[in-house]
Amino acid sequence: MKNYLSGGFARSLENPATIANFALNIARNNLPADYYQKYLTNLAAVDAAKVQNAAKLFLNTDQMHIVIVGNAKQIAKGLDKYGPIKYFDIEGNEVAAPTEVKADASLTPAALMEKAIAAIGSKEALSSIKDVQLKGTANLMGQSLEMQQTIVMPGNSVTTMSMGGMAMMRQAVVDGKYSVAQQGQEAPITDDLKEGLDESATLVPEELFLTKGYGLKIVGAEKVDGKDAIDVEVTTPSKKVSHRFYDAKTFLLVKTSKSEEVPGRGTATQQQYFTGYKTVNGVQISTEQLMDLGQMKINIKYTDIKVNQGLKSSDLK
Repeated sequence: MKNYLSGGFARSLENPATIANFALNIARNNLPADYYQKYLTNLAAVDAAKVQNAAKLFLNTDQMHIVIVGNAKQIAKGLDKYGPIKYFDIEGNEVAAPTEVKADASLTPAALMEKAIAAIGSKEALSSIKDVQLKGTANLMGQSLEMQQTIVMPGNSVTTMSMGGMAMMRQAVVDGKYSVAQQGQEAPITDDLKEGLDESATLVPEELFLTKGYGLKIVGAEKVDGKDAIDVEVTTPSKKVSHRFYDAKTFLLVKTSKSEEVPGRGTATQQQYFTGYKTVNGVQISTEQLMDLGQMKINIKYTDIKVNQGLKSSDLK
């Protein structure tokens, strides 16, 4: 930590504004005039005993609260030795402690995928859908954006998030060509990005999982919105790992989760919740979704769903 602080201090001196900030800090906090001149010397003199003494002086352990963010079933074990534990959902509401849920040991990943496909719709209903268009809103940090997703079978899709007619985000796969843009800036297209776009270009990504070389493993179960959900670990052909959670009774998808390493921030987990299923032309479609990106949450609600308008892939360009 001392090396980190001293290195950061040295790098900060490269910015001319730092000197002005130092002067402001000295005046604002009534620091000694030579505080920053002696900063590295004083930092080097800090040892474990001094840290402990400062902690005892300023930290009242009888009134401390430790906040831990993550998957409760993975991190809660053993925490009770530090004191009483309370659990909260992603909205900050206190909830009951998670209970261990076990998946049906006789259920294979392939059988589960077949049940998930059947839950969405019969073979006849699914084969009858040639195109789907969903329109609605995405609420982000108090802002309401227009959300639209158009799928043209087979394998074509465009999803846009816009404000006042200006696209803030657009991702598409059309006739085998992939593109992702945010505020007009194109993102590089990687293999795992292609896989994600292919999954978004179908109402039934589970069919891809069974036919395109995906790895599937049932790793357990957990409560999602108070109901038992089966946790399936999905490994893409490019070896990206994510988790999909299917309602243990209806077998509809209720949640997805994936974690990625973010430079300078450690591991970031992105979760998406699927609710508000409605039957359209015999097919179940989620009309309400919550994207939990950690520091940011996006609430999506589709209010206008149209199918079989006669759209073609050329209409998506």
